[in-house]
Amino acid sequence: MEAPWDLQTALFHPAGLAPGDVVWLRGGIYYKNNQLTRFTSTLAGAPGQPITVRQFPGERAIIDGNLFQQSGGWVQYWGFEIMNSHPNRVTTEAGSFPTAFYIGSGGQTNDWVVSGFDLRAPNVKLINLVVHDSIGGGISANVAATDPEVYGTLSYYNGWQGCDRGHGHGLYIQSKDPSRATISENLFFANYGLGVQATANQDGVDNISFEGNAIFSNGILARKHQGNLLIGSVVGLARNPVLISNFIFDAFGSSSDSNIGYSGGSTSAVVVGNYFQTSVYFSQHSEGMILISNTFLSGTTFLDRTNHPNNIFMEKLPLNMVVKVRTNKYEPGRATIIVYNWENQESIGVDLGSFLPLGTPFAVRNAQNFRGPPLLNGTFEGELIYLPLRNLPVAKPIGINAPASTSPAFNIFIIQPAEQSPDPTFSNSPPTISSIPGQATYENSESEPIPFVMQDSETPAAYLNLSVHSSNSDLVPHKNIRIEGTGTNRTVTIMPASDRTGSTDITLVASDGFMYAKTAFNVQVFPQTTPPTQAHHTPLQLSISLVEFDAAIQIHGIPDVDYQIQSSTNLINWQFFGTISTDCQGVGKFVDHHLEDAFARYYRLVLPTTE
Repeated sequence: MEAPWDLQTALFHPAGLAPGDVVWLRGGIYYKNNQLTRFTSTLAGAPGQPITVRQFPGERAIIDGNLFQQSGGWVQYWGFEIMNSHPNRVTTEAGSFPTAFYIGSGGQTNDWVVSGFDLRAPNVKLINLVVHDSIGGGISANVAATDPEVYGTLSYYNGWQGCDRGHGHGLYIQSKDPSRATISENLFFANYGLGVQATANQDGVDNISFEGNAIFSNGILARKHQGNLLIGSVVGLARNPVLISNFIFDAFGSSSDSNIGYSGGSTSAVVVGNYFQTSVYFSQHSEGMILISNTFLSGTTFLDRTNHPNNIFMEKLPLNMVVKVRTNKYEPGRATIIVYNWENQESIGVDLGSFLPLGTPFAVRNAQNFRGPPLLNGTFEGELIYLPLRNLPVAKPIGINAPASTSPAFNIFIIQPAEQSPDPTFSNSPPTISSIPGQATYENSESEPIPFVMQDSETPAAYLNLSVHSSNSDLVPHKNIRIEGTGTNRTVTIMPASDRTGSTDITLVASDGFMYAKTAFNVQVFPQTTPPTQAHHTPLQLSISLVEFDAAIQIHGIPDVDYQIQSSTNLINWQFFGTISTDCQGVGKFVDHHLEDAFARYYRLVLPTTE
């Protein structure tokens, strides 16, 4: 306590650190020279005597950068936070290796398309971590990371938006026999790519077990949704994958929101007791699968349901609420509560007696605003506690507006015993946030940027959790509340939903993870009294090149939209001919292979409608 190591020294296994020892991380920000830092661990415990790196009780330890381990092993990383404070999450580059995130720090330039925790060493456990806003993805583990366990961890808001798609998953994992990978009781949500991707080009998806995880709303930060879960190789069978009692939810979904087997297929898969609210794709190349006691609320692809009668296939949403309590094996008194609110209730009563002793002080946290203020505090006296299911706030990601909450349809809460630091010299004061006067704007018109200041005596403003809430989300959705600026000085801009008028209260809450401050202000949205200003459209450029009987059409217009292309042979009668989808630079291409069918052909493009 009196002469602590710096973090990098501790991770390099200094003399005197032995198997079975615990390295405590005191509260604060871990980086070098106040800049993003890559930390490398060479810690080496022993079988049955792991070295543990753990957040000090009642404090908040944050690594700003990433943590990498390639050598050593038999280590437990427990309870602390990993994130990346760089403000940018968007690039016009396509592909998985953009140069936009080459960032200078510590006198050198590093590529920050790296996972928050990059694991390549054996026998490592990640326990109850919080990994968020990491550019390259949340957690990655390759085949060298044999026998890993990821348990009780929150992985969210990781990744970036490229020109082609959202990149970066909550978890990217590979495993090769005889290794056994265990992924249990985690929350993977709101990442740019997928929640979980267990894949390899060939041979590297062996013996991976998923149990008790909630995987939801992944892709919500990206321009297009891809999926929540993918298990399987491009070529070759995924061997012995296990999915037991996992929970999937998404407001959008896709035809393969959960993909079991991918293109290579699987062998000896065990799929038992899962709750799939969205569609599931089963590879046609799978063999020997056990599929029982699952609930399917949406479509299934390449699954003969008559061969799997011991499952529930529903044609419409259930009428009764589904509530699951998942206890935490590493921290007594901690549990995750998962609620599918099919009854559209305001709240739900839950008994904590199965895991929380009488007389225990506790806090209830909303998973989608985990570092925000607790929803409830109290001492458990044996009575039901009532969890709110509506109008829950969401944390703001770095570099983009806050996404919509999944409430009231789907909610996840984390119950924890209340902790205080045992160090009598430890002190913490609440953040402050300035007041904001009432605001007014017109329908279909964005407000001016509204300045405010937030700060904290102990925690730099960049590491405060900032959540947003609109009391009338039909008028002003969360995603239409834009917060900009760095450090203590910020602005908030309000954009009403299209053609809406009315009133809403906007609440901003700054939290250091333990204490918080909030400000609320009213926004009035009035009807337009004058015709709206003519919207500006990106000029459309079109070129056509001929190669024998093919016409290659290229346009440069509005980014990320679908233009409808129509054709005519006489400039009078027009018919739909196809669609041109533009990329993030506004470029789209289409080829007409049938010019020989007409003496002349004319084309026109129909602009996409704008709200």
